[in-house]
Amino acid sequence: MRAYLKISAKNCIIPFDHRDELLQIIHQWLGWNSKTEPLPAYCFSRFEGGRNSLQGITFNDDTNFFFSSPDAELVKKLGAGAKANPRLFNGLKVIEIKLSEAPDLSKRELFYAASPLLLEEIKGNQTDYIVYSDEYAEQFLKEHCQLKLSLAGIADETFDVRFDPNYASAGTKKITYNDRIMRASWCQILLKGLPETKQYLWHIGLGDATHLGFGAIM
Repeated sequence: MRAYLKISAKNCIIPFDHRDELLQIIHQWLGWNSKTEPLPAYCFSRFEGGRNSLQGITFNDDTNFFFSSPDAELVKKLGAGAKANPRLFNGLKVIEIKLSEAPDLSKRELFYAASPLLLEEIKGNQTDYIVYSDEYAEQFLKEHCQLKLSLAGIADETFDVRFDPNYASAGTKKITYNDRIMRASWCQILLKGLPETKQYLWHIGLGDATHLGFGAIM
């Protein structure tokens, strides 16, 4: 299930690195008191329509973002929390909430990025960030997804995932979170597989740190 939230944002300015503020709000809506407790599978998108300025990200009108999970009760809980406490930060306020079941994805193979895709390769005490243009990025992403599917009990021999080679606006994005400088990809995704495979990944996102706002697709 997915919750689509419309946010009043006209003339608002938010920090470039606002991930922690948004996470605190999401955890508040879900009734979580600790960031260290075990997290269920979910992902969420970035705010749409923002423009970079010297002061931060600005909005000329309302914005939107979504929260998604295969756990429908979790999504409903977030929706209820947002309705009860609609204010976010820097003047942002929830003005509309819509809950939606996953659409029929059986004939879809092209998926659009709704937040940057993060791929982490840990080597001892070092973390390398793999981006879409790296030689083995697609194989790494595929193995990562297959692990998620395996943990969910989904077996799909037809599964495949690739970065869309025809997407001219593909690029990378540097993101700072908790004093860590990370490098993520912004690229459309080609996803093949059974309908339940696509729906599960549509719900939980791709790559690492989806619970921090990475890897959401639409």
